Amino acid sequence: MSANKGVTLSLLSSVLFAVLCYYSVFLSPLNGWQIAAWRALTTVPLLILLLALRQELTLFLHYIRSVVKSGRLFAATFICAALLGLQIVIFCWAPVNGQSRALALGYFMLPLVMVVIGRVLYGEKMTAWQKSGVLLTACGVTAHVFMVHALPVVALVVMLGYPPYFIIKRRLKSTHLFSIMAENLLLVTPALFLLALQAADNPVFPAGYVSGWLALSGLGVLSGSALLCFLLASRALSFTLFGMLSYVEPLLLFIVSLLLPGEKFSPSSLITYIPIGLATFALLADGYTKMKRNKSHQRCS
Repeated sequence: MSANKGVTLSLLSSVLFAVLCYYSVFLSPLNGWQIAAWRALTTVPLLILLLALRQELTLFLHYIRSVVKSGRLFAATFICAALLGLQIVIFCWAPVNGQSRALALGYFMLPLVMVVIGRVLYGEKMTAWQKSGVLLTACGVTAHVFMVHALPVVALVVMLGYPPYFIIKRRLKSTHLFSIMAENLLLVTPALFLLALQAADNPVFPAGYVSGWLALSGLGVLSGSALLCFLLASRALSFTLFGMLSYVEPLLLFIVSLLLPGEKFSPSSLITYIPIGLATFALLADGYTKMKRNKSHQRCS
């Protein structure tokens, strides 16, 4: 796959995830927990269909057997599924509870947290751009804490919940479609249990029978397509370019937060978002510098 197609897939993934954030308006009267459960349930059929089209169902079954036989791999897959499930819940819960801006804030801060973790756990050297980004983020976070005396729980879950997931994936070298599919399968039972638990007091189906099924089908298509575009882009692009493009998603999530009902934006919030926005541009500049350097080395060789 060419780099141009990889860039297109990465941008499409960011757009689809942003649309997915806004999609809650079509799923009334479901709450965030129910939307998360339906997202988990409707994503799996699309992934199974993809495996069937790629004629990889037999290979996937072999992978599942290897996971079951290995206690270490099964435990890692179970933990990754739990961490992924937590992020799905937060992503679906935030828009219907007026917390989509906090969600965007978490995704803005996540790359900076990953930079710090890379330095602490893996001894990766920080460039001047990365140091600037970390410092600017610290200023934005400090300003936010000073104003509201706390960081949004949603942002904390995103920025602190994803790194363990990526660390486990890195150690196992398990980022392919089979591992993602196994994690989503493990989420099916909790999703069904959650819907059954909610059914006693709340409707668990969108308004209208036909329109409800169409809305749920759209949820599965959006979620599965966004995930597949993300995976394909990660394979097609260099780590640096892929990392640079990942900043498109929080920017789009922030824009979506301005469109959702129940969200309020105050001018004082700029004290938080301006430094974090500048930190994002610092990391983009760092990625661009690395990409140019890599191209220069390739020409020399």
